[in-house]
Amino acid sequence: MRKYLCSVFSLLATACPLLAAEPNPAFTAADLSRARGMLRMASEEVAKEFFDPARVSAEFRMRGEAADKAMGEARSNGEALLRIAQVFLDIGDSHTLFLPPSRMHDVKHHWDFHASGDGVYVTRVDKESEAEKKGLRLGDRVLAIDGMEPRPTDLFRLKYLLLALMPRPGMSVIVQAPGAAPRRLDIAAELIKGSRLRELNSSKGLYDLITGIENEDQRNKSRFKELPGDLLVWSLRAFDDDKIAGGLRRARGAKAVVLDLRGNPGGYVYSCQDMLRGFFADDFPAYTEHLRDKTKEFKVNGRGTFTGPLFVLIDSQSSSASEIFAKTVQMRGRGVVLGERSAGHVSTAKEYSLALGTGQKFTGFGVSITISRLVMADGTNLERTGVSPDHVIIPTHEDLYLRRDPVLARALELAGYKTTPDEAGKYFPPLN
Repeated sequence: MRKYLCSVFSLLATACPLLAAEPNPAFTAADLSRARGMLRMASEEVAKEFFDPARVSAEFRMRGEAADKAMGEARSNGEALLRIAQVFLDIGDSHTLFLPPSRMHDVKHHWDFHASGDGVYVTRVDKESEAEKKGLRLGDRVLAIDGMEPRPTDLFRLKYLLLALMPRPGMSVIVQAPGAAPRRLDIAAELIKGSRLRELNSSKGLYDLITGIENEDQRNKSRFKELPGDLLVWSLRAFDDDKIAGGLRRARGAKAVVLDLRGNPGGYVYSCQDMLRGFFADDFPAYTEHLRDKTKEFKVNGRGTFTGPLFVLIDSQSSSASEIFAKTVQMRGRGVVLGERSAGHVSTAKEYSLALGTGQKFTGFGVSITISRLVMADGTNLERTGVSPDHVIIPTHEDLYLRRDPVLARALELAGYKTTPDEAGKYFPPLN
């Protein structure tokens, strides 16, 4: 477990000045007491609610006690939050996280980065933002952020550190275009004063913050491309009732569907169930949910009217419901899955709001806790393993920089439509 999870402290190993340079570094006895109280309350909630009691017993308590003791050496509130967060990261579950207190000001960076293959690349640069003005470009490879090397296996934890635990008013990044020398960019964030950062005692707010997903219809809307031969390409960015219902209606008249779930973080379980019912015409068991004291089996009662070829695209950002859907398609032989291995973030979590203090003077925080794990009908547990595509296709650095899409091009070729990665990359231009 410890080999799998990267310590947030090891992420800072090459950037220790960050801790010393954090604003308001003074750490008082009251701060220490508050930090220890948050650790205690969050730990008690996890021990009580986590789906597998064996994983939050003796070793978990020992880690909490060690963190409580080490808290006395903390130099700032930020460092104290790191020590609290590590206790829950060490459980080794993707959905169990400490949700730090909200902050007075909102920080927006207006750019984002994701993993692809063995690298990390810029995947969003908002128009007219400071990032664009400084020369950051889609497809730039990210070599360092504030002195830390972003590694695909640790990317979620790096974002958790940078955006939730220790948010900063800007970032110093080293990026590289294909065939060019690395360049350093100091990119200031937009600071919105007087607003709460987000309700971080909501895992959706925390997840959106960490993954760079904004709650905006424009950015999360479904997009479609109709091609000759009644071929439909459906880019689904989130498992949402309305988006799924609208897409399924359009799929009814298609002879083949390419469903693009790349970058899709999933959504509510019942939305995934609606999606499965819409693409399958038969009845079958899909997965079993294992809770702390019982199990529940979900059976698909198929009512889908689209029965043609189905091609599903996934990448390292496809998680949760996206993975369940892709694995079911693969498991049932319903279609072909293409792209990169998915995130391996498949479990059901619940958010618990907690508070220290009384009256008008209190600290609100929380914890996201995995309350069940899902096991597919074939016995596969996707947590930490993800879905391995039938056709593994990883875009090159040059593909990403030039916005070529070899994954979509290959899916369309299998569906009987010839196109090039250059043309496929133009179907869905970036949204800002």
